[in-house]
Amino acid sequence: MFMSVTFANLFNSLNKQAIVTKVTGLCLILNIVLNLVLIPKYSLIGASIVTVSTELLSLILCFIWGVRIGYGIPKKKLAGTIIRVLISSALMGIFILYFQNLNLLELVPSAALLYFVVSYIIGGVNKEDINLASEIVRAK
Repeated sequence: MFMSVTFANLFNSLNKQAIVTKVTGLCLILNIVLNLVLIPKYSLIGASIVTVSTELLSLILCFIWGVRIGYGIPKKKLAGTIIRVLISSALMGIFILYFQNLNLLELVPSAALLYFVVSYIIGGVNKEDINLASEIVRAK
């Protein structure tokens, strides 16, 4: 959800609220149809499938429109970016599964730290990103 909201904020700041309205409308239609089909048959699992499906559609549509208006990852970098994210996410997921008995207050920060360390090692996060994050933290 947070990625779709980021795109929605981008479109709103660019005075392209019509894109957000179109994406929201399409997602609304999908959500209603899937709710009517899946919730009676699968109950809570159906509702969760509907939510994830709706958010995925929102992200895909926002990404497509973002690329069309000049925002997004260049195609040459897209595959590498996706691979780096998948590697970092997979290792974080394995870590969480292996240490699932840890206290949640220990598990979440440890998993997040692992994700960012792996991302840094494989080139998903560079020194410029770290400097920008430090400036943002210091400014607040």
